[in-house]
Amino acid sequence: MLHEVMTRVLRPLDPPLAFERASDWWEDHLEATRYFERPVDRAIAGAARVDRLGFAFAGGYAAALRALVPDLPADAPASLAATEQGGAHPRAIETTLTREGDGWTLSGRKNWVTLGAPGRTDGLVLVIARLAKPSGDRPELRLVRVAASAPGVTITALGEMPFVPEIPHAALALEGVRVRDEDVLPGDGYDQYLKPFRTVEDLHVHAAALAWLLAIGARARWPHEVREQMLAALIATRSLTEADPSAPETHVAVGGVIAATRGVIEACEPCWTSVDDATRARWVRDRAIFGVASKARTQRLASAWTRLEGEPIRGA
Repeated sequence: MLHEVMTRVLRPLDPPLAFERASDWWEDHLEATRYFERPVDRAIAGAARVDRLGFAFAGGYAAALRALVPDLPADAPASLAATEQGGAHPRAIETTLTREGDGWTLSGRKNWVTLGAPGRTDGLVLVIARLAKPSGDRPELRLVRVAASAPGVTITALGEMPFVPEIPHAALALEGVRVRDEDVLPGDGYDQYLKPFRTVEDLHVHAAALAWLLAIGARARWPHEVREQMLAALIATRSLTEADPSAPETHVAVGGVIAATRGVIEACEPCWTSVDDATRARWVRDRAIFGVASKARTQRLASAWTRLEGEPIRGA
């Protein structure tokens, strides 16, 4: 499948497709990428056919969620809702999951939901919540699947970001939302889902961004040397999506491919003069997205190196 997906990138649709609304992009993305089994390949193939970075990142985000929760419906737009007023650390999670009769109720508020779109009845929200009565002293978190149209769910659109404005964001309110047992996903909500998602998301959105840049470079006939760097970084990033996202070795390698992506961005900077004005202007506006969460990413990388180097290897 590597050959097939890279063909989409190296010989991309020309001209690329332009969408004004995320819902229109999503329908095209589903149809155009349904032939690929791996979420990362769907993100790569989808990124190569769009005219702006925002929709490439959105495809990477959607792919990351499906890599994290493989049984998500393929055609349903989905979002992860974790961040609250105090952040997304386990101690900051106040949204509560309470056992009631033969099911559960979910109540709380989330401040920031990527791809949250008011008015969509076919969407799903994956909510990080704490158990109202934990079995021990430590807060217990769960990942809960909720239909965006469920009674008690309110999604409120937030203003556009100064970059990638095509990606909608929303606030989420949950008021006594009824939840079935099968919609409370097994495992610890932090260790099994939220913590690894940060790495899973990094890999999938960077793969999508590199694919988008490669497609731009193919259409504009950028120098082979620049595109070779991009392709090497893309294939390395794609390969890492199969690694354990919790392993320190993976975190270190992710740090390497993100550094390679920064190098690619610098290398292609002189090439943008060969790209049309509208695409170049959006790139100047949108490239700030690569710096989002950079501080947390740096901390995770330092922690991974500490885990790898903290214990010396002793001989037998």
